[in-house]
Amino acid sequence: MKREADKMHAKRNYLYTSLYFVLVLVLWLAISYIPKPQTVKVAQMNGFCALTQMDFSDKVYSLDDYWETWPEELYTPDDFTNGTVTTEAQFIEPSAYKYIPYATHKLRLNLPPGVTYGISMLTSDYAMRIYIDGIEIDNVGSPGKTRETTVNRSLERTYYFTTESGNVELIVQAANFVHAKDGTWPPSFIIGTVKNMTHRDSVIHARTFLVIGCLLTSFLYHLGLFCLNRRRTSVLLFSLCCLLLAVLDKHVLMLVAQEFDWQVSIRIEYFIHYSTFVMLFAFMNSIHPRMFNQIILRSYYALAAVYFLITLLTDSLIFTALLIYFEIASILFIVYGLTKLTLALRNGKEKEVFSFLGAVVLGLLSTSDILYYRGITIFPMVDGHFFMSPIGMVFFVFCYAMVLSIEYLETAHAMREAQAKEQQLATENASLERMNNFKTELMSKISHEARTPLAVLASYSGLVSMELRDQGVDAQTAADLDKIAYEAKRVAGLIDGMKRLAMHTDAVANQTNVNIGELMVQTARLYRPMLERSGVKLIIDIDEDLPSVLGNLEELTQVLFNLLQNSKNHTSSGSITLTAKKQGDTIVATVADTGSGISEDLLPHVFEWRVHNKKNGSGLGLAICKEVVEAHRGTIEIQSTLNHGTQVLFTLPINLQGGTE
Repeated sequence: MKREADKMHAKRNYLYTSLYFVLVLVLWLAISYIPKPQTVKVAQMNGFCALTQMDFSDKVYSLDDYWETWPEELYTPDDFTNGTVTTEAQFIEPSAYKYIPYATHKLRLNLPPGVTYGISMLTSDYAMRIYIDGIEIDNVGSPGKTRETTVNRSLERTYYFTTESGNVELIVQAANFVHAKDGTWPPSFIIGTVKNMTHRDSVIHARTFLVIGCLLTSFLYHLGLFCLNRRRTSVLLFSLCCLLLAVLDKHVLMLVAQEFDWQVSIRIEYFIHYSTFVMLFAFMNSIHPRMFNQIILRSYYALAAVYFLITLLTDSLIFTALLIYFEIASILFIVYGLTKLTLALRNGKEKEVFSFLGAVVLGLLSTSDILYYRGITIFPMVDGHFFMSPIGMVFFVFCYAMVLSIEYLETAHAMREAQAKEQQLATENASLERMNNFKTELMSKISHEARTPLAVLASYSGLVSMELRDQGVDAQTAADLDKIAYEAKRVAGLIDGMKRLAMHTDAVANQTNVNIGELMVQTARLYRPMLERSGVKLIIDIDEDLPSVLGNLEELTQVLFNLLQNSKNHTSSGSITLTAKKQGDTIVATVADTGSGISEDLLPHVFEWRVHNKKNGSGLGLAICKEVVEAHRGTIEIQSTLNHGTQVLFTLPINLQGGTE
């Protein structure tokens, strides 16, 4: 019945998780592809682009690589009109821009006249001045002919203008003395009517804030969970991943850091870039601690630390040029991680499936970002997002929220089972202890009350026998009196036997498979509070997956309680250590303490009845342990040195047949 119930529960889990995944996919696609004007890329036409035949009703147009360029010149519109510009424009191959520190770019557009247009333009490299039809529209930073005269800044804006003639001239001055990428590459831009550009910008802003809002909400939620349970470091790492991916979005960086010194903001951007990868890999390792090779993982952490120092201490031209090697290492680690997650899918568990899906989407989009930054396009960019990773992180958040939920449910289920077992064990132990105390007390009273008159009888009969012998009584009378003394001693022995029999009469009949490792852990957990109150440290060293033994659970529990009680009684400070290991066909268990120990003259007799080295001791604990262990076909021995602690070692045979008796 339980197996059938587990199967039904598993089927329901798969159904609900499948529905959850469909919902995740729908929401993610809805965020990624909010309806917007269609973006059409225009074919390259160096220096001039005719758009009069284009449909601007529901489309916007993307243009790049069309500019005329004057390398190492900063010309204004007046320079072009008054004849200052005497050199011919150049059409430069993309790879050649890397070696030009500053330049002037010019582009002429032919548009339908009498319409107001918008141009959305990302800063041309890291300083740019823009002119439209001879009028300076914006100054992003300040381009100059030297590094000292250039003010660096990055920004993306939409500029609006109206053309009556339909002929529009764009002039852009650009300078780059601080970044290793591409020199003074001319700006790419998107052009459309006011309506379409406003719609496009609104979609971009809406998508950006949806992504950031989702990530920040997830950050705050999981940070709150960590504050309530600070042992779950995976939840903290996940919250930090959400925060870093939120601020990694290029729009956020440009919005927050636009007023900062460029040298400060570029370092912040790179620190976030390194930290995001490190935090993601750390989180994945916390979720799957045995999946990744720790040497590889630590090597990656060390590489990130080196890049942190390089970015902090060197010039921007240096650390921006070295970024590619960090990104290559990151791509290799992404491939390694995805390979490991793919192999883990063989387990068929929901946790591995969601881990794989979330990591695949984020890993591929992160790799796409890295390659896109280097001019290699794998996936088409979603308009308005310089980086795709934040969009992938939304999907990643959804998937790993389910992973963390599955982990939480597994932990809660295990805790409930452990609490139920602990409560059952506590109840059984309490009942066993009450019965044991009652029987011990009863037998002690019987023994005490019966042994006294019997001892007197034996003593006096012996004395009378001696006196009669001395007075010449015949041998038969003396023999009869000796027999009285012998029988009195035999009755005393029978009382001791009855006492032992009462304590263990029904134990052997109730034997079953017992996991001695779990029993020792549960018993130690119940006993630990008493030891801690006495200032004694409890150490547990028990091998995992120990085989079962055939025995009586209550009897073996009593053995452990007796041994722990003895160790506690003789250890005022220090520690008690529980160990259990498999040796051949037996389980070897020890209870060792650092207490007062046992004297040499008493040590050979400690397993005998009523032998003890404490004034209020009963002398029963170790004797009971010996009888129980030997009844289970095991052995028990004790090693001790006075003032240097005691170790009790007992063995139990493994149940090789695996059944119950």
